[in-house]
Amino acid sequence: MAAVLAATLDSTVRRELSYALGESTFWSDSMIVLNYIRNEDRRFKTFVANRIAKIRSVSKPEQWRHVGSKDNPADEGSRGTYFMSRWLNGPEFLIKDPSHWPTSKFDDVDMSTDPEVKRSLVIHQITTNQVSDNLEEDLIANLVGKCSRWTRLVRILGWILRFRNSIKDRVQKRPTVTSNLLVSEIKESENMILSWEQRRSFPNWQQDSRLKTLRPVLLGNLLRVEGRLNNSQINFEAKHPVILPHRGNVARLLIEQYHEGAGHSGWSATLNTLRERYWIMKGKSAVKGLLKDCVTCRKHHARPVQQLMASLPEERVTADKPPFTFTGLDFGPIEVKQGRSKVKRYGCIFTCLVTRAVHLEVADSADTDSFINAYRRFVARRGDPKRIFSDNGTNFVAGERELREALAKMNQSLMEETLHTRGCEWIFNPCLLYTSRCV
Repeated sequence: MAAVLAATLDSTVRRELSYALGESTFWSDSMIVLNYIRNEDRRFKTFVANRIAKIRSVSKPEQWRHVGSKDNPADEGSRGTYFMSRWLNGPEFLIKDPSHWPTSKFDDVDMSTDPEVKRSLVIHQITTNQVSDNLEEDLIANLVGKCSRWTRLVRILGWILRFRNSIKDRVQKRPTVTSNLLVSEIKESENMILSWEQRRSFPNWQQDSRLKTLRPVLLGNLLRVEGRLNNSQINFEAKHPVILPHRGNVARLLIEQYHEGAGHSGWSATLNTLRERYWIMKGKSAVKGLLKDCVTCRKHHARPVQQLMASLPEERVTADKPPFTFTGLDFGPIEVKQGRSKVKRYGCIFTCLVTRAVHLEVADSADTDSFINAYRRFVARRGDPKRIFSDNGTNFVAGERELREALAKMNQSLMEETLHTRGCEWIFNPCLLYTSRCV
């Protein structure tokens, strides 16, 4: 970093001054830095390499010279000296002719152990078939354990096989393929994974009692179901699906792949599409076991959350009052027969909120007078309700307004005297009358 600062300072001074300057000389007491700058055959790590490139872009290696510790003015501050003339004026040899300057001797330094030097990559080619097979087994086992999707697993192995084949093509001086993965390469990768899984799960497949009912047959390098569909017109993979164990990452990845392809359908649709190419032993239980952990299916099949019901209002649970003390009211059109024609009338339904009893009245029209008449008939039969609940119908609002105005015009003292005689307390307060949802 100090060498970079010196080189940058020299470049800045030369750029800002209009005078023609001679060649600069850079001094450093670090032989490691000077060897880094003069190096021609080693590659350094990123931090050192970038700074060496910066230094060499504005200076030449020959401009860098070594200054001994006894002549280094930068060390004056750490030596505890009181007379720092060399710190202010520099070493004495600088005022002399350059021929009297100390010479810098650079010995060949072994930088193989330097931590900033990049290590060389050594490739050792193994030609033994058995060792090569073990490497492929370990590679596939490692990939199967790390990949979370079947297509990703197949494509990663396909690119590795492409790299292996490209090395062989370069050695034999044949043209290499540089396009995306071909169908044949993907098929080769898939067959290698399936073959590895079968060798691992069925090492002695001819004596394996689990496979007897499937009548297994070895076609190519894959173990398939022989079955009874040889004369059918379906494709080869549906006639002879590949046999796979129900346990293991390969079966899990395949079930997840086909379940997603089937649109997260049920276990039967997933199993049917899967068996068009693969026969997973105990497939029904394997598919069901994985589908119960499918997050998407659990979201789709989750039962809706039921909203908790609030407590019933006081008017619904007051059972010590007469029927229709608290009444619900609705109003709607109906057709009735009058002579030989049908005319529109309006029905008023009064419902007791406690006993659920129903009282029906018919109004000639939807105007306010008809509603008030129907309300009077209801009161004459069922008695005065304490509260009536209704929707915000215009006829109800107008009826409530007329009742409010009529009550305001009544003789309050006479009404109180009459009601008190009958044992009914009368409290008149127009503000207590409901204007929107209760009449």
